[in-house]
Amino acid sequence: MKSGTPRSSSPAERSESPNEEKHQPPERNTALDMARGLAVLGMIYVHLVPTEGTTTLAQKACAGVARFLEDKTAVLFCVLVGMAQALQLRQARGEAPSARSVARRSLTLAAAGFALHWLVWPTEILVPLALMMVATGMILRIRMGRNAPAFAAGLLLVFSPIAVAIFAPTSGADWTDADRHVGESAWGWATARFVFLNGNYPLLPWTAFPLCGAAMIARDWNRGGGARSWFFGGLAATVALQLTTLWTARHVRMLGALSPYLASRWTPTTLPFVFLTGATAVTLIAGLSWWEEISASGLPRLAKPLALFGRASLTHYLLHICLVIAPLRIRFPAEDWPLAIGLSAAVIYVAVAGSMTVLWFRRYPRGPFEMLWAIASARDANPSAPGRTARGMPNGANAASGNPHASGPGISPLAQPPIGTARADLRSEE
Repeated sequence: MKSGTPRSSSPAERSESPNEEKHQPPERNTALDMARGLAVLGMIYVHLVPTEGTTTLAQKACAGVARFLEDKTAVLFCVLVGMAQALQLRQARGEAPSARSVARRSLTLAAAGFALHWLVWPTEILVPLALMMVATGMILRIRMGRNAPAFAAGLLLVFSPIAVAIFAPTSGADWTDADRHVGESAWGWATARFVFLNGNYPLLPWTAFPLCGAAMIARDWNRGGGARSWFFGGLAATVALQLTTLWTARHVRMLGALSPYLASRWTPTTLPFVFLTGATAVTLIAGLSWWEEISASGLPRLAKPLALFGRASLTHYLLHICLVIAPLRIRFPAEDWPLAIGLSAAVIYVAVAGSMTVLWFRRYPRGPFEMLWAIASARDANPSAPGRTARGMPNGANAASGNPHASGPGISPLAQPPIGTARADLRSEE
């Protein structure tokens, strides 16, 4: 298993207790928190619910949901990471985080990924995500205007299939019959190909996902009804790409040598996969934002715990692996636990962890591991402390670094920019 306008607070939010308001980071984007919550819930489901050995209709339905979500949760995380980094830059009035700060955060995340991979469970998303953060941060620091992220993503998508074709003669035997990549266990050129070209999360072309998120922020995606346009555009693209993928799968013989390039395939990652999963992520994010925008009476009560779950998504990503998957692997070393056990474990974890998360955020502004990540990367662990921001500056002087929660296995300083500043900032960048 592989691994708007600026919103006004809803009545439900205005009724929060003073203690909650004291610790609530200012102006959070609930829709993006909800998207992150859905992403980590989907990843928990995919990790715990097997797709093999199903017999009954209900079992096949559960396995089908896992197969549908398998490739989309990680992509959603990546898009949200790019949005978070671009928001961080915008809220800093164009003052990009220092290269040292980005390096510390990325190295901390990568170190956690290595430790998790080798000591607990072979999951790989954290290390590639850390590298994507570095690449996206470098592009955002160039300050070539609002079109820079989209331009860089386009270059990646053009260059990726060319690079794969160039190295195809040497990478044909990288994947073994056991569905493992040689580069995972043998350091060398195979490792470089695993990281950049044909691994589970190759930087070419996966870095296009966070760049897509950054491009959405640069284009004022949720202002003046923009979320609605992005939603319907993304939905149309998703449906068209899904139909094209199904047609391609049924006409492999007719397409001949073109079929490998037209099929939606995760490993090695093809361009149709990038377009389909990216469009799906954009549709979900824009749909949630549009829903929040048109909900005059506020979002449903379920939205708040889901958003809180998303704010602690790095915590839940790590905990469900350490507390649920690791014990299950002791009893089922081949990870072949029955579907009923996996589904029950997922439901129990979400119920217990979700309740604990609501209680936690009544006292603290970040999730547990998000706080540790902030400390390890030399950032203030309490961004909502009265009169201070994450860099120790007076409130309002630098809102960008005030809320770096994890985006699943990523980041999320997702406060909305102050009214009237976004377009002026973008013009100054151009």
